Amino acid sequence: MGLNAYKAFRQSGFTLIEVMLVIVIISIFAGMVSLAVGGTHERQVKLAQEQLANQLSMVNLEATDQGKVLGLVVHDATATQPATYQWVEYQKNQPDRDKRWLPSASLKMQTLPGEVQLRISPLQTQLTPTAADFTQGDLPQILWWGNGEVTPVRLQLWYQNRPLGNALYLNELGRVSTQEGQGTQGQIVNESS
Repeated sequence: MGLNAYKAFRQSGFTLIEVMLVIVIISIFAGMVSLAVGGTHERQVKLAQEQLANQLSMVNLEATDQGKVLGLVVHDATATQPATYQWVEYQKNQPDRDKRWLPSASLKMQTLPGEVQLRISPLQTQLTPTAADFTQGDLPQILWWGNGEVTPVRLQLWYQNRPLGNALYLNELGRVSTQEGQGTQGQIVNESS
C-alpha cells in the first residue's frame, strides 16, 4: 500500500474526536430546545397575567368614560375546557333579572393557559350596591360602577394548587398594582388607568 493510498484510506472516515464533538453539539442543541419548550407554559402564564392587568385598566377607563356598569365573571376549568374569564355589562332596562348581565360586546372572553385558574378575593367584606337590582341574583366577582368606583379585589393566578407570580390588586379607584393598598407605593402595572 503506497503513501497516497494510505492517505486516501485514512481520510475517508471520521475520527473518534470528530464523532464525540458532533454528539456534544447535538446534546447542547437538544438541551436548549427542551429548555425553550419547557419554559413555554411559564411564558404563557406571565403573558396571561400581563394581559389581565392591561384589560383591568382598559375596563376601568371604559366604565368610567362611558358610565357603564361592567363586571368580571370567572369560569373554572372543566374536564374538557380551560378556565376563562368574561367581561359582562349590566343592562338596566332588561325586564328579566336573569338576563341583566350580558357579555360585553367590546371585550371578548379570555382563555387562561391549561390548568391555570384565576382566583379573586374581595378586599372588603361586602359590596355596597347603589341600586336594589344589584342585591338580587348572582353578581360578577368584580364590579366597575361606571362612576369611577370599583370593587377592590386581589387577583391571583394558580397552577396545581400553588400561586403563580405576583398577585394583582385592584383598588377602589380601579388602579392595578402588585401590592395591596397601593397609593404612591407599590409597582403600578399599567400607568394608563
